[in-house]
Amino acid sequence: MLLVCYPRLRNAAPKQRKRWTICGGYGIHWKEPDEDLKGYGVRLLRVLGF
Repeated sequence: MLLVCYPRLRNAAPKQRKRWTICGGYGIHWKEPDEDLKGYGVRLLRVLGF
């Protein structure tokens, strides 16, 4: 994943990055560090194999 594009995720601990949920049916939400990826971000994660 290109963490450089997402500073909150880049600065989060690996354990925090592994705790995510689906939000709105097409997005990903991390409670800690309070980050959301929707649409393009989710497609990017699939391409990168996240």
